[in-house]
Amino acid sequence: MYPSNNMLFYSHSRFQDHCMGPDHPECSKRLVAVGRALKTRARWPRLNHHQAKPVELSLVKLALIHIAT
Repeated sequence: MYPSNNMLFYSHSRFQDHCMGPDHPECSKRLVAVGRALKTRARWPRLNHHQAKPVELSLVKLALIHIAT
């Protein structure tokens, strides 16, 4: 268990390749901005850094994740 004052930070270079669409707030520019803000506010060393591990998803599972509502 992690102390409550620490935050997990998962990253991977492929995160910036994921496009959610033009009107979605999650985008590669936002990932860069969040990382920059954390670094400039001296919070970067307090984060528990983890490298995300890619997984292979079948097209069916991928479709279930991204079902339009």
